[in-house]
Amino acid sequence: MDGVRYDFPQLTNNGGFDLIELDGLKATSLVPVYQSSTFPAHISMATGVTPDKHGVLHNSFYDKTRGSYSYSADASWIEAEPVWSILERNNIKTATYFWVGSETDWNGTQISYSKAPFDGGVLEKDKTKKGFFNILKTRKKDEKQDSEKNTKELEKEIKNLEKEVKKDNKNIDTEELIKLSLRKLR
Repeated sequence: MDGVRYDFPQLTNNGGFDLIELDGLKATSLVPVYQSSTFPAHISMATGVTPDKHGVLHNSFYDKTRGSYSYSADASWIEAEPVWSILERNNIKTATYFWVGSETDWNGTQISYSKAPFDGGVLEKDKTKKGFFNILKTRKKDEKQDSEKNTKELEKEIKNLEKEVKKDNKNIDTEELIKLSLRKLR
């Protein structure tokens, strides 16, 4: 989360960070991209590449070809494919909740479940307790079970491949890592 001290999650009580950690996951560390601003950082997390590769260099900037960019909801500004697009193209359903760059289709690929556009009036407790989890609850039980099984298998395969890549000192981008994982699962 940009603009937050490294130890902020440990200083809060019973907030959204605790809920996400209990019901989801927690990173042990994160090296921010430069420029450490909301849009470039969030799009880097979604694409696995730095701003010079995904094209969103700051929250607001001027592009010689396209003109002014300022907190745009238009995913066409993103030049590298986001993880939800890669997964959707491989028949894995995805969900986003107010995520930068997820408000519109990316090159024709639509997110299965999405809460957009961003609404600054939605309280954080509503985002974590009601919002995102309600999106997931809208799926049918059997679809949810299949999705969870596929996600766990994919996560396991990605971790195995990451270990192999690190061991071999290879450079590999996020899309290729996901594609390799999917191939091994099929």
